Amino acid sequence: MQKVKEREQQIRHLAEQLHEATQELNNNTKVIQNLQVELPHGGSGEETDRVLRSYEKKLRKLESKVEKRGLALGAAEKEAEEKTREIVVLSARLREYEAGQYGLSDAVAEIKDLKGQLRIRDRDLLKLTQEVNQFQVRPRCYPRPRTLL
Repeated sequence: MQKVKEREQQIRHLAEQLHEATQELNNNTKVIQNLQVELPHGGSGEETDRVLRSYEKKLRKLESKVEKRGLALGAAEKEAEEKTREIVVLSARLREYEAGQYGLSDAVAEIKDLKGQLRIRDRDLLKLTQEVNQFQVRPRCYPRPRTLL
């Protein structure tokens, strides 16, 4: 539960950062549009171009920040969903256990099933080991030595 709360807090923080970056991006876009409108009306072209380039550079940086934060937010949300599913499953099992629906008999059956799976795996492993040993024991065919007569 603590990890889920931490993830939710991280998601909220990332969402706030994403919102702030989006607002800053929108503000810079408006400034660039205003500068583009002012450009034909006069002023020094070089100065306007320099200012425009600096704002475009800031705009690209902000766009990349927004994209990175959006990806981080998506990953955090996905992980939070997975943790939530795990919590739901575990809390349902806990409720069943407390209600007496899932108890010792279910746990014993689950253990027996797992032991059966272990026996099957051990049997397969033993069979493979025997096959390997038989392969190693087989005599190798060597060519007959030539006699010099």
